[in-house]
Amino acid sequence: MAFADRFLASRTFTLADQQWFAALSGDCNPMHLDPIAARRTQAGFPVVHGMHALLWALDCIAAANPGLAVPASIRVDFATFLLVGQELSLRELAGSPNRRAIASASGTATMTLELRYGVRRETKAPDFQWPPTDILTPDRPFVVELADMELQRGAVGFATDPVELQVAFPAAAGWLGDRRLAALTCCTRLVGMVCPGLHSIFNRLDVDLVEDRDASSALAFSVTRVDLRFRNVRLAVNGGGISGALVTTARHPPTSQPRMADVAGIVERDSFGGAKTLIVGGSRGLGELTAKILAAGGADVIVTYATGRADAERVAAEIKEWGGHCEVFQYDALRPAAAQLTDRINSITHCYYFATSAIFQPSSGVFSKDRFHEFLRIYVDGFYDLCAAFQNSGNSGVHMFYPSSIAVSDRPIGMSEYVMAKAAGEILCDEINKNLDSIFVVCIRLPRLATDQTVTLLSVDSMSAIDVMLPLIRNVQGAAEAKASS
Repeated sequence: MAFADRFLASRTFTLADQQWFAALSGDCNPMHLDPIAARRTQAGFPVVHGMHALLWALDCIAAANPGLAVPASIRVDFATFLLVGQELSLRELAGSPNRRAIASASGTATMTLELRYGVRRETKAPDFQWPPTDILTPDRPFVVELADMELQRGAVGFATDPVELQVAFPAAAGWLGDRRLAALTCCTRLVGMVCPGLHSIFNRLDVDLVEDRDASSALAFSVTRVDLRFRNVRLAVNGGGISGALVTTARHPPTSQPRMADVAGIVERDSFGGAKTLIVGGSRGLGELTAKILAAGGADVIVTYATGRADAERVAAEIKEWGGHCEVFQYDALRPAAAQLTDRINSITHCYYFATSAIFQPSSGVFSKDRFHEFLRIYVDGFYDLCAAFQNSGNSGVHMFYPSSIAVSDRPIGMSEYVMAKAAGEILCDEINKNLDSIFVVCIRLPRLATDQTVTLLSVDSMSAIDVMLPLIRNVQGAAEAKASS
């Protein structure tokens, strides 16, 4: 069975592919389909269904190896997120009695696959009621607390007729059988929609290919282990000709900032009165928190968004309901500032600049020129253009806040592009303070704070955002007053 390594195929999955596979599989988790929802996950962008990549890989392997024997079992590890729009390359690997393949994107392995041959076992996990009587067919992801997942068991229905898998993946269906493909496809519905559900990551599939003795179009499942520390959830599955285990992770839900009422409880009512404050990127994270702090102190707040309009309007509604003043409009840091600010530009007294792209992105190698330039366009070009727009407008003086990062000095592994761009932004702030007489910039290196951009699978030490931002905002206002009186 030995053979040499060989390239099989490559493919780039689009958002249209995502929508098609979501309908086929029944896995409509927003991390795969909704760019706005996906930006609040660890990936930061819509993620290709791991099972979609697997079925494509199996189809490629079957097409490249006519007459290939059906394996006894399949093991797949989904190593990293595959982002929509990334090119995925598939290679078969030599040097093993089993058949192995690896799929890579941007130089990083996203999926490893092993087809094991030998004696086929028929296993059935305990606690299954088979055939199932109550079959789940969710149309939206369940939200289940991690501590409650150990009680989860039942059956999830196939979202599509197995015959449709013959059309979608003809070579794989002819090799493994369309019902097995339907059962494999149902695994992503189980993980993404039922357990762990909304906040899920699919890590591993390890199943035996067994005799399919029941015609039920469902996959039975039972949670067999929950690791509260690492948030791992292991499930036993059986049905449609597969039997084995899935390993998943329950992600932390998106980070929520304090409510307006809680912020108002620690901010003096008129401490920022008279300020007209523009918050670029105020729809979530530190921008959202800054908007609430300033509004609680009596400032008129303008919150901008690039893509997350609903989030920005939610922030504004919360501020207004409390009794504050908040306006919302769309602003893109990559476009000329003056044309977007129009008649607002002369009334603004303060500006907080939280524009950013996703900080943590899959990468390989020491340096990505494209990623570095993406950061530069926002952190340097976009910020300077905004400052120049204020300067050229004749505004008597605008006080700017530029958030740098402790990462500039700590230099975490894999963040060189971000660190370099933020360091360039710090130099720019110094030059602006020296050369633009209508602009004063306060540039602070922020510690790691609890936001969507910093959330990880494991609990890590992050300082309270409000404990850091409230005194910082007070200092920015104090610096503004000091310059105005000098």
